[in-house]
Amino acid sequence: MSTLKQISIAVLIVGMLILLALATEITPGSQIFSSKDNLSTPTTYEEVPPFVDKPETFTLNFVGDILAARAVELTMRKQGYDYPFRKIKDFLADADMTFANLETPLIGDKSTGRTTPGGTTVFRGDTAFAQALKDVGIDVVSLANNHMKDQGLKGIASTLETLSNVGLFSAGAGLNLAQARRMAVFTIVSKTNAEAAPMKVGVLAYNDADVVPPSYHATESQAGTNIMNVERLREDIMTNRNDADVLIVSMHSGTEYVDYANKRQIEFARAAIDAGADMVIGHHPHVLQPIEVYNGKYIFYSLGNFVFDQPWPDTKQSVLVRMNISMKYENSTWKLQDVLPSVLPLTINQFQPQPIENATSSAYMAVMKRFKFPYSLLTFSD
Repeated sequence: MSTLKQISIAVLIVGMLILLALATEITPGSQIFSSKDNLSTPTTYEEVPPFVDKPETFTLNFVGDILAARAVELTMRKQGYDYPFRKIKDFLADADMTFANLETPLIGDKSTGRTTPGGTTVFRGDTAFAQALKDVGIDVVSLANNHMKDQGLKGIASTLETLSNVGLFSAGAGLNLAQARRMAVFTIVSKTNAEAAPMKVGVLAYNDADVVPPSYHATESQAGTNIMNVERLREDIMTNRNDADVLIVSMHSGTEYVDYANKRQIEFARAAIDAGADMVIGHHPHVLQPIEVYNGKYIFYSLGNFVFDQPWPDTKQSVLVRMNISMKYENSTWKLQDVLPSVLPLTINQFQPQPIENATSSAYMAVMKRFKFPYSLLTFSD
């Protein structure tokens, strides 16, 4: 046998021995079999739980005030209750959760419910509107606002029942204070880890006492909305914090048509963050107000209108905020890792919010300037 052939055989034998050693090496997470093992039920060595080191991103949408009365109601009765959302519904549904402020009690229908004429500030909407909200992708609504008791106790009771019947979650109003203080919990199933428990988003909602009369306040014996009170806020967050992986506080407060937050908004929102909330979402001024990053967490003082009939240019500027929430699942618990917001500037035309497609347009720039959204963070588009 030639020397070259001997060397080749030797190299081949050594290579096979190396491959055999690598193939039988025991490493953490590798499967070990013996000749007697059933291959369909392998045992494992130091098996590592799947996805433990891989954060998952959940997307949460937030929009502003929704009116289901006056001219909006009249138009929906003719065009369909989904009419206001036809130019934005794809964005609403393209998230794990979408939250809004429902500014109208839902009671009666188009045959029994009286319409509320333009100019009036006592609202009423058809109950059929609830199904439209659900169908276009809205999941959770705040009822803690200055119009929720416009139809009295019956209006609140009807709204709560109607929303529940279509599978919508709500917070901030009730037949008594205990119900109004109750946290809404919306669960989201992981897309990457079938073994993980659902991620829980909790929403607590509050209404400012200076925007409603005492008869609109929920008490132990009176239906109404959950009124802003810092001590109550701290107690609610402490009570509910362990039942939510992400805890959101919604507040209905501020001076209408003013593009900056007032002292009451700032103090309450910061107190919420200090008490353990992960973010604060504000409504009521009907115009956009700037964002604040406080102790590393986001406060949106006002998201402006979303579906409304107000005719002034500032009240037609709107946004859809998407919070991209990075969560890590370990030890059977979801832990918040990071939050990155993005914003879609909108304009409201004929009660329909719709994206401003031209990012260099004056309308687009006006929204971004008023909202004071950081230009270093990219907006999202379809």
